[in-house]
Amino acid sequence: MASYYLEEEPKNGVHIVHCDSCSKLPDFYYRIYLGEYGGSASAIKKAQTHRPQVMGCIECCEINIESKSCTHIRHAS
Repeated sequence: MASYYLEEEPKNGVHIVHCDSCSKLPDFYYRIYLGEYGGSASAIKKAQTHRPQVMGCIECCEINIESKSCTHIRHAS
C-alpha cells in the first residue's frame, strides 16, 4: 500500500495524482491527501471526486483512468 496525493495546481487544466515516493510529488502545501491504496487506479478514482480533470503521473502511476489507457501528462524538466 502507498499513500497517494493530488496536485492542487493543474498542469494544462489537469490535476496529477502521485504516490508518496514519486520524485515529482509537490510540496506539502500544494497537494491533497487521497489515502492509502494498493494501486493508482483506486487513487485516481478517489481524485475524481475532488477535481473533474485528473490523470496519473507518468513517473509513478500505472494507468490513466480518464482515458482508460496508459497515457500520462509528462512533467517539464
